[in-house]
Amino acid sequence: MDKETRWIFKTQREIQEETGLSRYEQEGARRELKKRGHLEEIYKGIPRKVNYRINWDKFNSDWDKWIKEE
Repeated sequence: MDKETRWIFKTQREIQEETGLSRYEQEGARRELKKRGHLEEIYKGIPRKVNYRINWDKFNSDWDKWIKEE
């Protein structure tokens, strides 16, 4: 799959409706996911909108490590 097609756009409201996370909870979760290398963000468009994609290679690698430790 072309990497460009993996970017998604969701508003804070959409994420809140889908997850129940408040704006501040979303920001904390995004910060932690970016720190771990699981989430990438870019700004696109006018007005600027945050687009996201999951780094599946990093996520799966960390998941495998976690499973082996359990």
